[in-house]
Amino acid sequence: MLIRLLHSVMCIFFAASETLLRHSLPLFLFALTAQQLSLESALGQDVRVKLDPPSGTVDDQFELTVTVTSDGQLNAVPPTFNNSDIFTIEQGGRNVRNEFINGRSSFSISFTFTLTPSSALRPGTYPLPHGEIEIDGETINLEQQKITILAAGAQNRAQRPS
Repeated sequence: MLIRLLHSVMCIFFAASETLLRHSLPLFLFALTAQQLSLESALGQDVRVKLDPPSGTVDDQFELTVTVTSDGQLNAVPPTFNNSDIFTIEQGGRNVRNEFINGRSSFSISFTFTLTPSSALRPGTYPLPHGEIEIDGETINLEQQKITILAAGAQNRAQRPS
């Protein structure tokens, strides 16, 4: 008798659970998706510009890297730069990294450019041409970088042998 009672209770419990699951699961998934969408739309991107090395002679080439990092997936178009009479900027490669660690996603994309100064430049500090990048349909101005051109034959301190 006790076994029949337990069996009946378990059948009622599983039937109720199945009905509850069938009706509440779509609502739960909808709420979860809506929450994820609102979080993704609130996510910001971090845009960094790096010039390596920051100084050199007119005989040197420089690497300019623009990196966009986000907690979610993003769509970034390669940066564009204004024309310049004193620098030639050529697009190199791109590096995409997508990580999912301990339930958190991280996405970054880096665009690399080769910067060649005009041989007519004199020693001094010069601003790089204005650049911008389009991320998810929004245009963002890049951080203005400056480059120091040293006298011919001078070496960058970082490049000097120790």
